[in-house]
Amino acid sequence: MLAHIEIPYGRSSLTLNTGDFDADFTVLQPPSDSHREIGREEVLTALENPIGAPSPNNVIDSDMKLCIVTSDGTRPFLPMRLMLHALLEHLGDIPADTTVITGSGTHQPHTDNELDDLFGRDLRDRLKIIPHDCRSKEDNVQVGEFSDGMPLRMNKYYVGADYRIVLGHIEPHFFTGFTGGPKGIAPAVCDMDTINYIHSFKVIADAGSTFGRLDNNPSRDLICEAAAAAPPTFLMNAVLNRKQKPIAIYCGDYLKAHEQGMKLSREISGIAVNKRFPIVIISNSGWPLDQNLYQTVKGINLAAEIVEPGGVIIIVSECSQGIPDGGNFGILLNSDKNNETLLHELSNEKDNICDRWQVQRLLQILKKAIVILVSDLDSATIEKCRLQTADSIESAIKKALPLTGNKEIAVVPDGPQVFFVH
Repeated sequence: MLAHIEIPYGRSSLTLNTGDFDADFTVLQPPSDSHREIGREEVLTALENPIGAPSPNNVIDSDMKLCIVTSDGTRPFLPMRLMLHALLEHLGDIPADTTVITGSGTHQPHTDNELDDLFGRDLRDRLKIIPHDCRSKEDNVQVGEFSDGMPLRMNKYYVGADYRIVLGHIEPHFFTGFTGGPKGIAPAVCDMDTINYIHSFKVIADAGSTFGRLDNNPSRDLICEAAAAAPPTFLMNAVLNRKQKPIAIYCGDYLKAHEQGMKLSREISGIAVNKRFPIVIISNSGWPLDQNLYQTVKGINLAAEIVEPGGVIIIVSECSQGIPDGGNFGILLNSDKNNETLLHELSNEKDNICDRWQVQRLLQILKKAIVILVSDLDSATIEKCRLQTADSIESAIKKALPLTGNKEIAVVPDGPQVFFVH
């Protein structure tokens, strides 16, 4: 057992000294990752040797409308920028009608300053870059229907393109099994009603909608159905190591290339666990995923898979951008309704409220475990969001031990970058 454990926190880390406690610590990490980091040359090679689709430079001509979808600033963006630079080098002269969209889903659209920070001046000067706005009635158009007749709407620049490229990265995801692939389109460039639909209470409540699972996963099934209504022509997905550096790039058909990428992600991210623990300490993978409390539910959700009923989850997440402001997540949690009443109200599918799904998952977890948050948020804000607070990992452990009467503690330093194989 490690005496000192580094827990990612913002752009740095916090150090847990296990020797300070009379407790049994188990560190849960995947096998050591031996894959080396890759760069521009490897990305260009992947573009020239795609899986199940021709290379873009053999297909795209100057008269086409080209749309490129990237992730937004809540995801590791340096690998995204690497892929975008390599793609532009691969294409040479891009069509005059080229649009880059940040696939923000329900996140607030980026400001111009934020786009400057993400893409850098070089790309900002060369490209038309716009943030997706799921709330805009003007910017989203219908592209089809779900099997039950529900209208399916997406970003008009994406839908109207002759050739569509989606960039992203592949890692475990707490609803859809893995990120990347069709998830780079749905919910990334869908409108609010479509996003609410694919995050229905029933789908999110289903045990199959979870980390690392592909079969019998209703969340994955819906995003695949949505993406198929206006599929990307070409995909570029990176698999990252636990330092959020790219170790492989998969290019080509958006399903076939993604399938290959998921195999590697599963190999480097899966942890075999055959028991539950009374106390689980987990990060939210550090920056950029631990920027706010909304994203922090992902780490809490992973810990909930291995915590004993009535146990304690200690989540270590900086939350430098707060809850954040401007969304329903904090508004719903700050209501005066108790957990059971609020969860029951959220189950009413007629009241499709953005961010409901994140509140739903958190409330379901709070039914089985206490959650203590170590962050930069003030204690009053944390308590309003129905969580307990501690000013350090050590004080959180001291708070947790008397609550469980059991000294077994699991530590998951990598947070939701990993998943558990039971």
